[in-house]
Amino acid sequence: MKHRLNYSKKDPNYVLLDKIFKIIGSRKSKMIIASKGIKNIDMMILSIKTVFIAIFFGVTVGFVVEELKRDKKLRKLFEMHYQVPEAVQVSEFLSRFHPDTYVKIVNNVLMNIKPLKKRGKQTFIVDSTLWT
Repeated sequence: MKHRLNYSKKDPNYVLLDKIFKIIGSRKSKMIIASKGIKNIDMMILSIKTVFIAIFFGVTVGFVVEELKRDKKLRKLFEMHYQVPEAVQVSEFLSRFHPDTYVKIVNNVLMNIKPLKKRGKQTFIVDSTLWT
């Protein structure tokens, strides 16, 4: 049985996802996505968010969609108030693009909002172990 995606303010995954989703949902990131030739910007942002949640928690996109539809707090946290795309819609939308295009879009959005600093080092430690 899969665990539920229960929101906790102290969970580092939710804190990090919240920061990433604020960047992805910004006006500047929408301009970057549009510059790559994407017509449906809102669907691209929803797809990116859904895939990121699935990656962070090691679950399927279908499971993430079910949990978002079930839990109002998660929808509010991830700013998906009214629009929760179906898993089929996400995979269908992302299949229109070459995987390299998707990776370039995400990298450009995250790097243009918070570019790497040339001086000094920042170290992020991310625990990516799966719980069974």
